[in-house]
Formats: sequence, structure tokens, C-alpha cells
Amino acid sequence: MSTTPRHHRHRRGPADADRRERAARDSADRGSGAGVTGTGVRGWFSDGRAADRGRIGDLSARFLGAATATYAAATLVRPSVLAGPLRLGTSPATDSLVRAVGVRDLASGLAMVATGRRACVVASAVRIGSDLGDAVVFGLSDLPADARRKAVGVALGWAALNGAALALRLRAPHRD
Repeated sequence: MSTTPRHHRHRRGPADADRRERAARDSADRGSGAGVTGTGVRGWFSDGRAADRGRIGDLSARFLGAATATYAAATLVRPSVLAGPLRLGTSPATDSLVRAVGVRDLASGLAMVATGRRACVVASAVRIGSDLGDAVVFGLSDLPADARRKAVGVALGWAALNGAALALRLRAPHRD
């Protein structure tokens, strides 16, 4: 048994370079975009930056979905989490309305986390539409001015974040 570390036992020679060059040529002939380039090994996609945008968009959408689902679960348990900052007051009707919005947000948030690319794109679009709808409804409501501004700002902020994640996702190469 040799005491030489395993990674030192095999030295790369000219045959290895030829094999890598042939693999890169074959890969380019197949059009997969994978292979060796002048700057190093590329990923599975022909545009590595587009693939990175897709991964960032995917992770962002999933993170926003998880945050949405978590907040929605909190509003289901304690409606005052949403009703308090908006000064909606406390009543059985208010609690029911807040919980209904919580169910909607929980469903869309979980869909963003637990689905494949295409379904997550749809769930993100639903989430954006819901946030824009919330902004319109809160903007036209008779809430106190500061609560109305806060509600509209938060809804538009979430719509913008989800829109940015969706845009990154849509600009990436399709994997499924």
C-alpha cells in the first residue's frame, strides 16, 4: 500500500489534455453549452450569467413564498398581527376577514415554495396580483391616512419584490 496521498498518485499528462479538449469539442457539437472554455469550465447552460439569474430568482421566489406563508400562518393564529398595524379594530368580522386573507396568502406562499418552475411562476404571478389588489383596496379604503399609506406601501413593496424575483426567473434558461 502506497503512503502517497491519493490525489498525488495520478499526474495529468498530454493524454488528459487531449481527452478534455475532445470532450469540449463534442459538447459544443451537441450544442449543450457545457464544456471547457478559455476561462474555465462552464455550467449546463450556454450563458452562465443567465443560469445564475435563474438560480437567484428561484431562491428569491422561494424565500418570499416562505416569508409570505409564515406571515399568513401568524395572521391565522393571531389576526391582530395584520389588524393591529392597520387599525382595523377587533371584532369577529375583522378576524374572519383577516383569516380569509391569511388563507389566500398561505396557499400562494406554499405554492411558491413547494412547486416546480412553471407552477412557481404562476404562483408568483398570483402573489403579485394579490399584492396589487391589496394595494388598490387599502388605497381606496377609509382607513386612517397613516395606516392606509403603510398598507399600500407594504403591499406594493411585496409586489415589487415578487416581481423582481419573477423577472429574474423568467430571464433564465428553461430547465423543465
